[in-house]
Amino acid sequence: EIKRISRYDIANEIKTFGASIIYELFQDENTVIKYQYNNTDLKDIISVLSNEEKLDLLSNSELLESLKCGKFRVEQDENGRYINVFEKFSTLKDEKYTLAAILAELDCSDDKRLELALKNEIKGFDLKNICSKLSEERIINIISNGLEGLDDSDRRLLMNEISADGLYRLFNKDFYKLYDIFGDYFYNAIGSLDVDKLEYLFSNIDNLNVSESVKRKLVGGLSKSNSEKINETVLPKRLQEIAKLERSDDIGTYGIVFNKDIDVSIYKDLDQYIVVNPIDFNDEGRKALLKLIKVCPNVRIRDNLDISASTPKEYISGELWVQDVLRGIKPNWNDIQKIAYIDNRIGSKISYSPEFNLDGFDAAGARALWKIIDSGYGVCNGIAQVEKYLFDKVGISSEMIGTGGHAFLKIKNIDIPTNDGVKRGNTILDPTWNLALQKFGARPNDFLLSYEDIRKQDMLKNGVDRGSHRNDEKLSDCTLSISDEAMRDAYRSIGLTLNGTLQFPIGTLINEIQEEDKSLSLEQRIDRRLELLREYRPDFAEFIDSTQFILSRVVIPEKELEYDKAIIDKVHRKDDKMKNAALYSYIKEGDKEYFYVVEKGALGFTKLSREEFEQTYKMFDKDLEQTQGKNRWDIEEKKEIDLNSISGRGDIEAEKQFDKGDKE
Repeated sequence: EIKRISRYDIANEIKTFGASIIYELFQDENTVIKYQYNNTDLKDIISVLSNEEKLDLLSNSELLESLKCGKFRVEQDENGRYINVFEKFSTLKDEKYTLAAILAELDCSDDKRLELALKNEIKGFDLKNICSKLSEERIINIISNGLEGLDDSDRRLLMNEISADGLYRLFNKDFYKLYDIFGDYFYNAIGSLDVDKLEYLFSNIDNLNVSESVKRKLVGGLSKSNSEKINETVLPKRLQEIAKLERSDDIGTYGIVFNKDIDVSIYKDLDQYIVVNPIDFNDEGRKALLKLIKVCPNVRIRDNLDISASTPKEYISGELWVQDVLRGIKPNWNDIQKIAYIDNRIGSKISYSPEFNLDGFDAAGARALWKIIDSGYGVCNGIAQVEKYLFDKVGISSEMIGTGGHAFLKIKNIDIPTNDGVKRGNTILDPTWNLALQKFGARPNDFLLSYEDIRKQDMLKNGVDRGSHRNDEKLSDCTLSISDEAMRDAYRSIGLTLNGTLQFPIGTLINEIQEEDKSLSLEQRIDRRLELLREYRPDFAEFIDSTQFILSRVVIPEKELEYDKAIIDKVHRKDDKMKNAALYSYIKEGDKEYFYVVEKGALGFTKLSREEFEQTYKMFDKDLEQTQGKNRWDIEEKKEIDLNSISGRGDIEAEKQFDKGDKE
């Protein structure tokens, strides 16, 4: 019987007891728990076996599966001492890292080492470590042709195990094949190799069987640290300037810093390495960037959020719109007028991404500044960044504020007409929550409010606090709210109200809806209201999220129409792999039910039978998870339109009551 506390004691006595006794020991779960043996203990003990015994062990799947080790977690006992607490068992067959470490120690042929690795299903980084012990020619072959269990990243890492001459031979023979496998990142993998290997490769670069463009990209792919270490004189003179270009860790893997003061021709073929953030560029900088785009049409345009890049095409398109907005601002306008105009232009141009948080949503792209402007779709922090970008250009000081789930702007140090007179200070603007209101010509509900007032917008009727604007630390000094009359007057003064009055244009739609013939059936009234919406805003289908808002507030609100159940939500076509959102309205009246659906770009709503609707559309998977797989229109309980998920409160009511003197 072996009674050892230390694994080292067992390892030292292993020749006396023999491998079979050791295997018997680790097949006993009670012993493993008693001595608290984990996979490291097991590996250390096995490491002193003979090479032949290790080979036999790694070839025996049943034996590997019978050997056990414990998984322990560290806890404190009642005396404050740290102790190991058993959590579960693992078998040596499952401990791939341990198997790989044992396999790496073997004295055997390359073929046998790979055979055992694949037999034991060793993959990824562990398999890469085993491959690194192989002969150089075998490693070169694996990089070129692959090996089951290794991904592209593992194969790139193996390049570090090859000599300088081996790398040269590899690239000269198979460069284009490797590029097809690895893609653009292949250049950066090369640029991060040991400097001495790169200097050897670069000194022979003109002997490589690759194009001039590839040679430029090879030098352009230098990491920041290697660009600082390398002796660029080993390169042909025409390529030395590329090696000298400034790199930055802040840019990430692709690290060349754009210098607008040098000849842009030096950047030819280096598009993939260059990231430009032109938010603070003046006219001269923007002109230099346009020159760069002609040379590098695939350069990536970043912004201060630095979540995703915009393309040069999107940048040019976005900047044309920005310049158009700036041209529309009159020199004599005050800050309030400028803010109203910019917020309205953003609401007219940009919509909330209808697929937000749904299947297939491009979360990064919806936050890229110029991509948002070009596409017309974004989410809160991206939209807030667009508005801040415009405010910066007209001298309005603002700061983007985040609350964990939402983002908006703090406007700093401006004169605001309040109910108590004009005061100077800080206030809050939420461009995202104003989008639908601006787009449909309604009173913006989240326009220059104090922290106290905008927090009221977060409170739902059921008493739940959404917390969308909660940030005491950043917003406690936002004490000013613009008066309703001053806000309306600002919009009137820049031509955005109805016929020069203080009423917002949506009043015309509201009046037409309220003047309907009440003797019409519910179906006829809904048909008529949807037609009025189309007449008021023919392109309403381009901005589904905003239209969802207006439907619930103006077109088919529950308190104006008597129905048993109403749903306004999003679905997608069953055959649409991109899962683009379509907006539907479901109305139930007794035994009657109506499905109305509109897809982005359509001319109006289509009325479908239940059979037609369900054959064509389905709920998004994330929505089905919340309803336990049931269609919302089949859930029996009375369900009024859900206003909690739609931004804004009180805005439409304010417009309806405006002529009655109710400005709340």
